[in-house]
Amino acid sequence: MAVEGRVVTVTTAATALNLATDAGGPAGKGICVQNKSGSSVYLGGSDVDTTANYGYLLGDGEVVAFDLEAGEIMYAIVASSTKAVNVMRTGL
Repeated sequence: MAVEGRVVTVTTAATALNLATDAGGPAGKGICVQNKSGSSVYLGGSDVDTTANYGYLLGDGEVVAFDLEAGEIMYAIVASSTKAVNVMRTGL
């Protein structure tokens, strides 16, 4: 299994942090997101927003990890401008 790290630029529209082909499989695949942007980043599904409907608020300096099922995509959004987050994927 491989590990991949990359920087993803998150915008004010839901931004995919992984591809459907990255997720799932018999052993599942993980995604770890680190917010080093200086602003809040909101995580969730394709309908994620910056109000009460977000799935998870990732504050500045926080790291969170998720196990994804086959076909699942994690999205992020910011309230203004663009912000860079670090994304590490495992089990590739």
